[in-house]
This record gives sequence, C-alpha cells and structure tokens, in this order.
Amino acid sequence: MLTLWGDASSKLMLAGGQDGALLRSTDAGEHWQQVAISGSPEINAFVAGPEGVLLAVASGLLLRSVDAGLSWAPVATPAGNLVTKLMYHARSNAWLATSGTGAVLRSDDNGLSWRAIATGSQVPLLAMGETSSGILLAGGAQGTLLRSTDGGEHWNTLKTHMSAGIARFLSLPGKGGILALWANGGIIGLDDDGQHMWQAMTGNTEFISAAGYDVHRKQALLATARGQVLRSSDGGHSWKIAAVVDNAYLSGISADPQTGDITVVGHRATIARSRDGGASWTLSHGNAWTSRLNTLAIGDAGGTIVAAGGGGLMLRSVDRGTSWTEARPDLARYVSDLLAVPESNALIAIGDVGLMLRSTDTGRTWSVINPGMKSPVFLQSLIYEPRNKVLLAVGPVGTFLRSRDAGLTWQATQPVANASDSFLKQIVADPDSDTLIAVGNPGAVLRSADAGQTWSTTDAAAGNGIDQVAALGKGIFIAARADGVLLRSDDGGSHWHTTAEPLKGPLTGIYAEPRDNAVWVMGQGLMMDSHDGGLTWRKAPVAADTSMAFMVRTPAKTLLAFGRAGTVLRSEDNGASWQSMPSGTQSILRKPLVDTRSNVIYVPGRDGTLLRSKDDGKNWEAIPLHTKAHVNRVALDSATNSLVVTGERIVRVVLPE
Repeated sequence: MLTLWGDASSKLMLAGGQDGALLRSTDAGEHWQQVAISGSPEINAFVAGPEGVLLAVASGLLLRSVDAGLSWAPVATPAGNLVTKLMYHARSNAWLATSGTGAVLRSDDNGLSWRAIATGSQVPLLAMGETSSGILLAGGAQGTLLRSTDGGEHWNTLKTHMSAGIARFLSLPGKGGILALWANGGIIGLDDDGQHMWQAMTGNTEFISAAGYDVHRKQALLATARGQVLRSSDGGHSWKIAAVVDNAYLSGISADPQTGDITVVGHRATIARSRDGGASWTLSHGNAWTSRLNTLAIGDAGGTIVAAGGGGLMLRSVDRGTSWTEARPDLARYVSDLLAVPESNALIAIGDVGLMLRSTDTGRTWSVINPGMKSPVFLQSLIYEPRNKVLLAVGPVGTFLRSRDAGLTWQATQPVANASDSFLKQIVADPDSDTLIAVGNPGAVLRSADAGQTWSTTDAAAGNGIDQVAALGKGIFIAARADGVLLRSDDGGSHWHTTAEPLKGPLTGIYAEPRDNAVWVMGQGLMMDSHDGGLTWRKAPVAADTSMAFMVRTPAKTLLAFGRAGTVLRSEDNGASWQSMPSGTQSILRKPLVDTRSNVIYVPGRDGTLLRSKDDGKNWEAIPLHTKAHVNRVALDSATNSLVVTGERIVRVVLPE
C-alpha cells in the first residue's frame, strides 16, 4: 500500500497501492474489501472534493468515484500530461493537477473534464499547495517554483536559487504562509500571499520524506529519510531536530488534534510515538526488516489510526497509537511454493522468513499461519501426501512441518540429532506407501516411513548435497547430486547406489511419471530419460545452450519442458526428440500448470511473465500481470475462472476468455 485516505466522520477509508490494489473500509480500517478497477495501475493518492466526489491518481492518470469509493471510472486528461500531484481548490471551485510536462491541469466540472494550462515552464512539476488566502504554488525539478493568484489560470516564476527538486509543500494555518520543502533538505518559507520568501537554516541535508502540522502545540513537523523529526513553532524560521529511529526512512507523520501526540511510520515497519511534542520518542512497533510502512491516516474521531505499507501490510490502533494490531498481513515476502489442497478450498503459500499463508477464497484474502517454528526459516518445498491427507513443508536447519487439517494448524519436528546441518530444499512422497524422502544442500538424505511423523538418515552418499529428488512409486526414488551424480533407491529410500555415468555439471530438474516407471533429468544442454525406473538411461539431442528445470505432460500426451531465456521444448515422441517453440519472452520460466478441464497450459516466469497455450504448447500468449515481480507458481480455480500467481508478489488474475 502506498497511500491512505480517511474520513473520520463517516469512518470511510481508502487504501491504494501497486498492481491495481484499491481497498475500501467502512469501519475505520478494521475490515477491508478490494474494489474492482480497470487494469492494474499504481494508486498513489486520493483526494476528496465537493458533492461526494473522490479522485484517485493512478499511474499518472485519474479515476473518479461518486459513490464513496464503491466504483471508479477513468477520466480523460490532456494527452501526454501524466498527473504528479492533485488537489481541490475550494476558493475557485476547481480541481488542479501538476504534470510531468510542466503544465497545470484544471477541471471546472468536478473532475469530469480537464484542460492543460501552460505555465511557462517545461520542467516536470512535482508538487502543489495553497496558502490560507488561496494563493497557489507549484514546484518541480531544478528549483522550479511557480505562483498563481487566480486559481491556476495564470502562473509566474519565483526565483529560488535552488538546484534541487521540490519534495512537497506544507501549508501553515492562519496567516502563517506556506513552506516549500526541497529534496536536499532545504526549506523556503513564503508568506500568506506566496510572494515574499525567506530560507530557513535547519542544519538538515536529508530528504524531507513527510510533513504535518500539530494544531495542539501549533508547530510544523517534518520527517526525514534518515529517521529524524524536525519541529518548528515559529512558522518554520527555526527548527529543533530529534532522532527517532536510526537510518529508518520515515514516510508518514501525524499529530493527534486532541492530545498533540505525534506518530511517525516508516521502513522496517517502524511506528514511533511522542507525547511531549516531538522532544522524545518511544518505539511502538518496528525492527521488522522485511516490512515497511508507507503512510498513515486517522480512521475516526475516537482515536483510531491506520498505517499501511508494503505487501498490503495494515496496522491499526484504536487507542491513539499506544498499541497496534495487524489488520492485514505483509504479503511482500517471497513465496517459494504454492499448493491447492485437494478436497478443500484452501490454498497454502510458504516462503521467506517463515512465511506461511492460507486462503479459502481463491486468493482474494490471506491469513497468516503460525507454524510453530522455533525460528523463522526460509521454507522451501510444500507437498500433499494423499494416502494420509497430510501437508508437509521443509526448510533449512532440518525444519519439518506437518499439518493434518488442510493447513490450519502445524506441528514442527526435528527428525534426527544432526538434521540441523541440512538445508532441506525438497520433499517427495512415494505414491504406493507412507514413505517420504527429503533432500537438501548440504546434508544427508532423510527418510520417513510413517508419513512424516518420524525421520531417520539413510546411507546415501550425499556429497556436497542433493538438489533434486523424484518418486517413481513402488519404493523407487531417483536423486540428483550437486556434482551431477545420479543416485537410485529401490527399497523405499533405505539404501542408495549410483546409477548411470556421472554427468557433466549440475542437474537443474527431475520429472517423474510413476505409473509408467519413467523419469527425466534436465541440466545445461542435457535431457536424459529412463523408462525402467532409472536402471538404464538415454540422452536426447538438445542445444548446448538450453537449460531446462521443469516439465509437464499434457492431456494430449505431449511433453513440454521449460527453462532459461524463455525456452520451451516440445516432444511428441515421449522425449526421444525435442523441438524448440517460440515463447515470446526471454524470461526464466518456472513450474507449469495444466488445466485438465480445458487442456490449457500456464507457465509463470521472471519479470512478471505468465504464458498461456491453448494448442498443446505449440503457440504461447502472454497474460498481463501488471507487475515486473518474479513469479514461480500458479494455482487455478475453475469455478471462478481465476489464477493465483505467486513469487515476489501474490497476484490474482481473472482469466480472459
């Protein structure tokens, strides 16, 4: 989330962010609902106007709502003028916006239509503000400062002797004038007519990242990118500086109008509070290194405050900032694996720093699950063992997690005394028994004969570690060592021996079809298969520069392999020969998904790639995700015709017809 807006009298709140995230709450931020909008723009500002009109800045364009944010419609603006800052000017009953062309946009019909006004500047304008007497100021790059006395119809340039760009304006109440806050930490004050200027000497050279006003103590408040708060009680002429959190980017500041208590939010999920006007500070929340807070807003007149940040993180306080609870989790952490739990409506996602999420509404909302780990490790692999209806997840330091209730609750076990040496990366299940095998790099091959309740080490010569393992059924397992050696077990993983000649370089993928006793191994310039359970092997000719990692069998019995540089290989003869298919991308492709209902194939990849084929892998089209984040897993919900795509982001996609 990048921006919050709240109407304390009605408890209505709006939140906006990347990838088309636009959320709405009618109870001061306790509950939120996603609002449908066209496309997936970045929402970075909301502004309220008369007659219940709300406008949002969406990737430089404008959205308009007349029903308290329930629905939004795009608004046409003059071509080439991307909006950078938006405001409603009550004195002239007009909407105004700055643009990247140096023009100012104006609407006289409550945001329905817009026209461009030349300002005489070609420099991008970045901020806009007004004094208490209605004088307008616009600022931009290269020290640009403009002034208008007629509601933005005409502009003249003010000399600033600044070379930096402007960060924002802070209007002061009464006849206090306005402060122009610059990216280099400089402050220029202007009187109420916006004409007479002076420069404040603060000693601060850091970027001014947020600004606010304390009406209780009548002081201006500034926050910096290095964790400091500046305060001035004489209209910005002199300043006092207090350190809040060392080197934390502070992105929001607000003062309670009744008590004067000041709250700041920032990166590392920092929330700090001052009860003495900013002289001293107490950390209320923070040191969450994977999270960040970008903004805060007042939720109601009773003391509710909401802070929002990366990954959809929402924190809420109902006691004027004294204590905080999590209203929405941070989903920005990397998701390494995703699983649709059979015979349920649950999706489970695991990943970085002990991340475990569960959704029962096809990815619309997610709840954070505490799996009971002693320390939050990077969970790597997730499987469903159907014989016992058990979910299992593995990770570093010998971490094993087990769930018997579709991921609602989990139990953590340490399998053997030296398991902490194992960075477990993959777990597989024998389809014909309760045997499980877990491998990692480094570490031994670990085995369970009771569906993951207890574990033991095997005699496998693991070398420097094992990256890949596959189960072929009937107690047969194939594992690939990091140095290219293939290992085989035919007694349920108790004993292992080498099979085939050592291969040059590491293997990057294994794919098995237990019913046919078949297995394929993939590597750099390598494709090799076995159809007798790994006893004998054949190599298929593939280009030396191909590097495949994932494979799938389509309903038409075609084999498809996916790998680096957008490579898609296709085989109609069970892997004896392969044909390279154009994919239209150079991104690394990850684990595919086949919709057996429609025979459509989906494959995710880096840089926000999601490909779809409707003709058995012959031709591919891109499905827009409206993100450049790397994605690696896909889950399908046929009932809602939607996909959940995970990786660096969690994205839900309603499929095009």
